[in-house]
Amino acid sequence: MGGSFSWFMTRKLVALAVTVVLAPTVVWTVFNGLRGTGGQPLYDVAADYVVATYWHFDLGTSPAYYGGKVSSVVAYTLPADVALVVGGITAGLVMGTAAGVACIAWPRSMISRALQFAGAFVLSTPPYWLGFMVLLFFAPGTGYILEVPFVSGLMDYRDATHDFLGWLKALWVPWILVGLPLAAGVMRMTVITLRDTAGEDFVRTARAKGVRGRRVLIRHSLPLAIAPVAALVGASMPLLITNIALVESAFNIPGLYREIRSVYSTADLPLIQAMVIETTILIVVANTAADLIQARVDPRVR
Repeated sequence: MGGSFSWFMTRKLVALAVTVVLAPTVVWTVFNGLRGTGGQPLYDVAADYVVATYWHFDLGTSPAYYGGKVSSVVAYTLPADVALVVGGITAGLVMGTAAGVACIAWPRSMISRALQFAGAFVLSTPPYWLGFMVLLFFAPGTGYILEVPFVSGLMDYRDATHDFLGWLKALWVPWILVGLPLAAGVMRMTVITLRDTAGEDFVRTARAKGVRGRRVLIRHSLPLAIAPVAALVGASMPLLITNIALVESAFNIPGLYREIRSVYSTADLPLIQAMVIETTILIVVANTAADLIQARVDPRVR
C-alpha cells in the first residue's frame, strides 16, 4: 500500500524548494570560483548569493541591458517563456495522444504508417529548422511560396493582455514546433501502453458487454497511459527548454532564452544566472507535477 498523498506532496514540495535554492547556488559558486573571488572564501560567496537572491530578490545588473536590473529583464521576458512552456507541453500532449490512439485504432493502415514516419522524422529534425522552413515558405512578409495570413511570423509577438488574438497568432506555430518532439515520444508511449492493456480483463469485459472498440480505448485503456506520459513530460523538460531557446531565436520572441548568444559573448554572468534559476524552476516544477500525477494515479509510487 502507498503512503499518504498529502505527506508525499509535502515531501516533494520541500524537495522542490531545496533544489531551486541549491542548484543555482552551486552554479554561481563554481562560476565565481573559476573567475576568482578576490580572496573571499567560496562559502562566503555562496552565502552572500543566497541572501541577495532569495531574501532580497536582487539578481544584480546586466551589462547587456546597459546596467538594468536583471529582475526587471526576467519580469519582462517571463510571460513569453511560460507561455511557450505551457503551450508546447499542451500541444505535445494533445498531438501525441491523438496520434497514439489513431495508430492503435487503425493498425497497419496508411494513417498509422504515416504517423509513425512523422514521429521518426520529427525526432531526427531540429525544431529551429522546421521553424525556418515555416518562415521561409509560408509566413506573412517572408514566405516565398505562399504567405498565409494566420501563420506566425517574425516580430509578431504581442502582449496577451492588450491583443490576445495577436498573441495567439504569434505563438500557435511556435507551440507546435516546441511540442513536436514531445508529441513523438508521447505517441510511442501511448501506443505501447494501449497495446499492453489490450489483453487485460477489464478491456475484455468491456468488449464482451458490447462497448465499441474506440470507446474502450479512450475510456478504459487510455487513462492507464497518464502516469508514464507524465513521467515522459518531466524527463523531456531539458529538451523542451532547449527547443524553446531555438524557437525564440527563430521567431524573435522576447523570452529570456533568446538572449543566450549575447549573454555568453558578453560574459553577462548575472543574466546567465537568471537563466539558470528560471530553467531550474521550470524543470523542477514540471518533474514535481509529474511525480504528483503518478502518485495520484498509482499509490505504489508513494
